[in-house]
Amino acid sequence: MLRATRLTPSALATALALCAPAASALTLNLADEEQPQPGITFRHYQTSDPTTHTWVALVDLCTARVHVDATRAPSGLQTTGSWAASRGVQLATNGDFFRTGPVRVYGDAAGEGVPWPLAQTGTDPGYSFEWYYQDYGWIAFLWDGIEFTHTKWVKDNAATLGATGGWQPDVVAPPLPPGTLAVVSGFPALVVEGTQITCPSPTDSSCFPDRSDMRDRHPRTAMGFTEDRGTFILAVVDGRSASSVGMYGAELADLMFQLGAWQAFNLDGGGSSTMWVDGSVRNDPSDGSQRSVANHWGVFAGAA
Repeated sequence: MLRATRLTPSALATALALCAPAASALTLNLADEEQPQPGITFRHYQTSDPTTHTWVALVDLCTARVHVDATRAPSGLQTTGSWAASRGVQLATNGDFFRTGPVRVYGDAAGEGVPWPLAQTGTDPGYSFEWYYQDYGWIAFLWDGIEFTHTKWVKDNAATLGATGGWQPDVVAPPLPPGTLAVVSGFPALVVEGTQITCPSPTDSSCFPDRSDMRDRHPRTAMGFTEDRGTFILAVVDGRSASSVGMYGAELADLMFQLGAWQAFNLDGGGSSTMWVDGSVRNDPSDGSQRSVANHWGVFAGAA
C-alpha cells in the first residue's frame, strides 16, 4: 500500500500546468496478447530503458455474459486470487488503498449491489483527520451503464482542467448513484475526460499534487474506461525488481492514455498490485506473493 502527503497551496497552483505536452512518451512493446474469455483481451507489454513489465486487461462491456463486480464489505483482508476464486470471476485486480482497524478503503465502495458501511469507507466524517479524506474519485457500474466522479483535486480545478462531466461534478465525495452495483475508488486522476495528466518531469514537485508518491517508481495498478464507455481498462505494472522497475505516476498516466482511456484513476500499488486471470496470478507481485487487500475488481466472462 502506498501513502503520500499533500503539497502546499503554492505547489498546487504550479501544478495547474500539468496538462502541458509530455517531454517524452512511453514506448510500449507488445510481448504477448490472448483472449482468455470472450470479451476480455489480455496483453503483456514491455518497456525498455528502463525495463518494465505491464499487464493489461481490456474488457468489452458489450460482450454477452460480461459483468463487472467488486468486493462486498469484508470483515478482513483477502488476496486478489482467493477473492476471485471464491466469487467465481474470470479476471480480477486489487482495488483501492486501505487501512485496518477497522478494514476500510480510502474512498467509497460497493460490491454485489451493496454499498459499504460508512465506517468502512473514507467518506466517514470520523476520518476527516486523515490526509486522504474525500480526495478520491471512483468508477461505478450500474444496472444500465458505467458512471464516474472526479477526484477532489480535479473538481477544485475543474475550470483549468476542462472537467465538466461525471456524477455530481460540483460536489466533492458525492453519494453513490441510485442503482449502483459495484464501486472502486482511487486517486489521483490519470486521464481527465480525454486529457492525459502530464508533468514537466515525473519527479517535479508539482507533479500530482494530491499524491507525492506518484513522483517515485513503484508497482502500480490503474483503472479506466473509453469515451464510449464500452471498454473497461485495468492495468498492473510490476516493479521493485531487477526485471521490472515500476512506473512514475506520469508514466502510468501515459500508459492509460495510450490504451485508450478517456477517464482513468490510480489504484493501490506497491505490494498490492495483482493481476489474476483464469485461476492464476499473471504478474509478479513485489512482495514475492500476493498481498491481502480490502477490495478488488472482478469480471465475469465466458459461458459460466
